Amino acid sequence: MMGFDVGANGLRIVLQRELPVVLRASLRGATRLSSLAHGRGLGDVGLHLVHPGGRRILDAYARFFDLAPDALGISRES
Repeated sequence: MMGFDVGANGLRIVLQRELPVVLRASLRGATRLSSLAHGRGLGDVGLHLVHPGGRRILDAYARFFDLAPDALGISRES
């Protein structure tokens, strides 16, 4: 779903168009399991800092976790 293309000018990120769909299908479960492993729940997440794979990825993440419009401001700025 994601990777890098190595060329003469360095690395170029490659993201499949289906990545937001895959995130919607699996991210909540993975986040829940990770939280449980640390004795937490999804409601305990106080800050969402997401590696910006692009606007569509951030939008999918925000919709998925029902975040306020400014909740990913730091991620969007980067």
